[in-house]
Amino acid sequence: MASTKDTEDSLMREEAHRVLTEYMTEHHLRKTPERYAVLNAVYSFDGLFDADQLYQQLESQFRVSRASIYTTLDLLARVGLVVRNQMPSKVYYERNVQGQLHFYKACTECGKLERFSNESMGRLIKEMPVRRFHPSMYALTVVGLCSHCLTNINRRKKRLDKKKALNAKAALAGKTASAKERGKERNKTDKS
Repeated sequence: MASTKDTEDSLMREEAHRVLTEYMTEHHLRKTPERYAVLNAVYSFDGLFDADQLYQQLESQFRVSRASIYTTLDLLARVGLVVRNQMPSKVYYERNVQGQLHFYKACTECGKLERFSNESMGRLIKEMPVRRFHPSMYALTVVGLCSHCLTNINRRKKRLDKKKALNAKAALAGKTASAKERGKERNKTDKS
């Protein structure tokens, strides 16, 4: 017997097929097997993925070019079946589930994008009036540093500060030694 999650995933996939087919019919786009293969692969991910991961998953099951993957992902984003997250170094995707809020933490150092949930923020966003506009989805990205990168940056900063302090100390010791030598030379000259 199929689990509830499998049944829900199957229904979501069927609905996504229907929505994509209607959109392609309405806009006179070709209904290629590659597009449906990409859609099926997208709906097999349970979270964030990038185009390379999608390509690797499809590579063993279906012959599709990277160009087809990118154009199909753009199409799925236009239709509203995929959420596209542009980061400075990478683009991440996620299947769009109606009514689901998408909250992300994005690290500017390593490029990692991670989902998180916040019920109070979710309630605020859902209750927020958006005038003269009907939202189909909400996404919020908090950009900053992940704890791993922050720790590494702080370590590098401490090492650099320590190195600067040692260099400053050495430079000061060098200046002091030079001043003493100049003082000795002056004393010799004054005595002559």
